[in-house]
Order: sequence, then C-alpha cells, then structure tokens
Amino acid sequence: MTLASACTPRVVIVGNSTLGPYSLVDASSVAIRLVSTGHLKLTRYSASTDDNNDGTVLSLTTDYTVGGTQDARTFTLTSAQEVLTSSQRIVAERVQSYTQDLDLTTGGAFNSSSLEARFDKLAEFQQELKARLDRTVPLQFSD
Repeated sequence: MTLASACTPRVVIVGNSTLGPYSLVDASSVAIRLVSTGHLKLTRYSASTDDNNDGTVLSLTTDYTVGGTQDARTFTLTSAQEVLTSSQRIVAERVQSYTQDLDLTTGGAFNSSSLEARFDKLAEFQQELKARLDRTVPLQFSD
C-alpha cells in the first residue's frame, strides 16, 4: 500500500437526517486511515457552509462511536446528539501524538512489519501537517 496516496487526514461529512453510520471517506472515496479510534477528532458545524470557528468538538463515546476496520472506519452519533441534517456538517480529522514509539536496539527484534507501520505513521504526520498548512494564509518569502 502506498500510504501517501491511499488516505487523507481530513474529510467533510454532510448530514442525511440520521445519526449514522457515516463513512470516513472524502468525495474521491479516499478514506481516513486510523490506527486507533482515539486518533479521530470530529467537529460539528451548524451549517454546511459555516467557515468560521463556531464548531463544536465532539467527544468519543459520549457524542459518537467509531466502527469498522483500520482502513475503512465509520462513525455513528449517539443519542446524546441530534440527527445531522443536510444543512449541517461534521469535519473529521485524524489527529495523533507526534511521538516515536519504535526503539530498535542492537540484538533486538528487527521486524519489517514494525518498520512499515512506523513509515506509515511518518507519512500520516506529513499529511496532517500539510492539511494544516493548506489552511494557513500564505506569505511571500520576503515578508
């Protein structure tokens, strides 16, 4: 799998007057890849065109639950939330701590699947940073 082209760190979900389940894929059917359900941040906006920062961050297990597999996740709003109407939206983002959790030592286990998982994590970090940079105001080099 080529992670850089096979997943996205952020998608926008427009409601369909239900609690879900909603698939975590973008308009091109590219999924948010999540290693852990705790790596998902959902922000609910009252209007589908609301571009200001008045969104409400939802809490895992209190406001929503996550299902599916690592590469094909879905979320469902809990009964504590109102249904998501077609005039509302939820922005789903992958967020994870920027830690290095693989320690290769002399004589230790050198597992290729562990290395592949860490390379995937580095690519995910790059995607998250790019998504944040894409939403900032660009400045000229001379500024």
